[in-house]
Amino acid sequence: MVESVNMNNILNKIFSLKMNFNNLGHKYLFLASLISFFAGLFCYVFSALLFPDILTIRLGFWYFVPFILTLAVYFFVGIMLHKYFPGFAKILAFLLNFFIIAILQIFISCGNFFVISILYDDKAYADYNNYPKALSSIRTSSMIKHFPSSLPPNAKNPGLFKSSNGFFGSEEIFLSFESDNEYIQNELKKYKYIKTEGPYENEKQYSNNPIHYLATSKLNLKKTNFKFYTIEDNTTIKSNFETEYGIAINTKTNTILYYYASLD
Repeated sequence: MVESVNMNNILNKIFSLKMNFNNLGHKYLFLASLISFFAGLFCYVFSALLFPDILTIRLGFWYFVPFILTLAVYFFVGIMLHKYFPGFAKILAFLLNFFIIAILQIFISCGNFFVISILYDDKAYADYNNYPKALSSIRTSSMIKHFPSSLPPNAKNPGLFKSSNGFFGSEEIFLSFESDNEYIQNELKKYKYIKTEGPYENEKQYSNNPIHYLATSKLNLKKTNFKFYTIEDNTTIKSNFETEYGIAINTKTNTILYYYASLD
């Protein structure tokens, strides 16, 4: 009987206002929500300034998820639970809001910022006017050193394709244009090649190399008469992906094709 009375006293102390948490009332919950809101707003504006894109608007919602959670804590814990267990509700509200703001808010903000920054750079490009942006967005810069920094003055009929799959592991960028024979020969002399293939006489000959087929297909180039000079591939790079980069030449049309692809 005595033990039962003592247990009741302990529970009454836990679930009562006698635990000196009177300062953790509605003002505290409102302040927690306010802090979370302005933290999310700051991250949203900062991301929008660095990455001005519709993508930021769509993913920026995640910055405000902790704020929504603090409102849920205010409603379900600060109001509903507080009616029955006021002391316990205040302690729980403090712990939950501390976790949301001090841990979850930082984790979500950093993670969302990272995803936005990756996806912002990982765009698909098909307009050669965006060539500098496309080239700088490739993560493995060592495999695009053979690409020109800009198109030569006499370049004609330029074509560009850059995929948007880098976030998932694969990358492709292809650049082609017509130029004079002197430029093409000078480009070929700059590098050492581990192998050459072609000139291909028909489309069926591309069946053994999907990267060569992909490069010409994405740029809408005729597949005949292209000879591929491979600088490196997955046998020398020791990659788990189907990887290759190099230069292809069509001597019939004086077309030069720079290619790099890493297919997962």
